[in-house]
Amino acid sequence: MQYLKKPEGSASKSRSDTGTKGYRPLQSKSHPGDTNKEQTKIEQQLQDQAELLARTRQALQAEISARLQAEEELNRLSTKLERSVQKRYEELARIKDIEEEKAELFNRVKQQHEQLNNLALQLRQLTHQVIMAQEEERRRVSRELHDEAGQALTVLKVSLELIRADLLESQAEAMLCKRLDEAVGLCESTMTRIRMLAHDLRPAALDDLGLNLTLEGFCRDFSERTQLSIFYAGVETPALMGSAEICLYRCLQEGLTNVAKHACATQVLVRLHYDENSVRLVIEDNGRGFDQLAENLLKSHKEGIGILGLQERLVSLGGRLEINSQAGKGACLSVIVPRAETG
Repeated sequence: MQYLKKPEGSASKSRSDTGTKGYRPLQSKSHPGDTNKEQTKIEQQLQDQAELLARTRQALQAEISARLQAEEELNRLSTKLERSVQKRYEELARIKDIEEEKAELFNRVKQQHEQLNNLALQLRQLTHQVIMAQEEERRRVSRELHDEAGQALTVLKVSLELIRADLLESQAEAMLCKRLDEAVGLCESTMTRIRMLAHDLRPAALDDLGLNLTLEGFCRDFSERTQLSIFYAGVETPALMGSAEICLYRCLQEGLTNVAKHACATQVLVRLHYDENSVRLVIEDNGRGFDQLAENLLKSHKEGIGILGLQERLVSLGGRLEINSQAGKGACLSVIVPRAETG
């Protein structure tokens, strides 16, 4: 719509017609073609806006659907997570129960272990007391055999020799002299056996001469009885407890007996030495080796002290037994006892 300025000549007429002064609107002339175009344009705009609105609604619906799906998935995952957390809590609770049971079981095992250790200690102490009692009894029996039976047999032998001398002087029958000779020989062999028995029970030399000379003498006597070549190399050791000395003596007894019975050896080396902490007795042979003799050695305690018995003795003293061997290359038995504490 346009406003045109009126000509001055027509001012009065305008005032009389309208009663106003100034401008009046000028109606534009519209053509039918322009109206159609305008309408078409408006319709196109409305159609575009409708399509845009439809697309926007579809997008919103898709977004809402996606959000709903996401929310459902989130709820599902949340539920799953809650279940997992609950399951984990239950597992942790079970683990805690298991740990408590393990701790309780460990404490019970620890208590039982301590009880076993105490029992083992009591057993070692009892074993030591039994061994000492046995050694004391052997000492007593050895003294009685040596002092009483030995002296009685000595007197009997002297009496028989005197009777034999008197019979020879009186030219008695030869048969009676022969029987007396046999009786004297029987006395001598009996005295020898009693001395050996007394020595095996408790060697008096251990108290009189010491450990080194006693072991050397035993090796010499054992070699003479068995015809086994034994080389002894020992030194005078520092002071040891009496139980340790007799234990080393018993180990030498058992070791040489096993060599003579089972090893098929021709030579044996026995060594006694010491260091700042312990005294060591070593018995080496050139026999067939411990592998073939293990069963016999372990069973030998039925007849004597045995390897197991030696181990018990050594454990009660704080010592140990070591055996090294190879089939066909002999065996080496080492006995280690701690030195007596001084101070």
